[in-house]
Amino acid sequence: MSAILADPAWWQRLPECLAQGRDGVLVTVVRAEGSTPRGPGATMLVEADRSTDTLGGGNLEFEAIANARRLLAGAAGQALVPYTLGPGLRQCCGGAVWLLYERIAASPAHAAQWQDLGSALQRGGRVLRRWNPASTVSQWTLVSPEQAVTTRFDPRSGAHWQQLIGAEGFALRLFGAGHVGRALARVLAATEARLQWIDPRPEMAEPVRRLGLVLRHCEDPVDAVHDAPPGACFLVVTHSHTLDFELVEAILQRRDARFCGLIGSATKAARFRHNLRRQGLDAATIAGLSCPLGVPGIDDKSPAAIAIAVAAQLLQHLEAARTAGWRNAAAAAPEPFPPSLLSLAEDPSR
Repeated sequence: MSAILADPAWWQRLPECLAQGRDGVLVTVVRAEGSTPRGPGATMLVEADRSTDTLGGGNLEFEAIANARRLLAGAAGQALVPYTLGPGLRQCCGGAVWLLYERIAASPAHAAQWQDLGSALQRGGRVLRRWNPASTVSQWTLVSPEQAVTTRFDPRSGAHWQQLIGAEGFALRLFGAGHVGRALARVLAATEARLQWIDPRPEMAEPVRRLGLVLRHCEDPVDAVHDAPPGACFLVVTHSHTLDFELVEAILQRRDARFCGLIGSATKAARFRHNLRRQGLDAATIAGLSCPLGVPGIDDKSPAAIAIAVAAQLLQHLEAARTAGWRNAAAAAPEPFPPSLLSLAEDPSR
């Protein structure tokens, strides 16, 4: 249940685009070297009069949109195009990216396929995308959560591109629809979070509706802890210390939360940790509780400032875990780019 006001992801817009009889071009970063605005997997949907999602902005994105619209207008062009982010592109990043252009033709079959895939992604599913130079567009397949798949570009296998969509997002349960909860929901809905926002008070539905946000009414919010997927993140910012404790205890008892955050002072944190020990939780489990919340150095206690500080802490935590995973993975060093691909013109109009 993500916020309605959040900008849509390309995969949320694509089914609508195709259902309206509009062709679209997916532009995807398949390889990035050096300093680049976004990394491999970043995708943007370009239509004749709009674009959805971003490759990081700047002149690279302007050029990508212009090239995609030339393809929509019927021009011929390379599917895979390298760009150097230097003076020739009026950018000073200094890196290089290779963009994949795929024109998706509007048809009832494509629209139906993407309705199903988009719904699966919204529910937290994963879609495997595969492209090779012999294909006009990628193949898209739903994969099980247990299937081990990595996003990669493999020049040794003829420049095949493989991407796991949905893997970068994270399930997030946000408890509490007060002032801080509303500010957090608005901030986090614009991230990769698969957000579900919970509150037991029926009267909170109307103010939330006016904000254009979606709220799950749950008489016992602990139920939303139990039905969260493995590895979910949790933020507890409710109106009740009693409810806060019940939620935190249930979250820590799961022993699989990627993040468990509780709003409150150092005094509240000490009291909760003491009571959790009395409930029989061990020190290692209790150490999984983050309280007080927020990155250090922000003393402003307004809801908006708290929301920004908390969201930054959560994203820092997830990024640190992701980076540690990359370091621990036995990944081979990138192969040099094949000469056949290096020879592709940098000018996307050629």
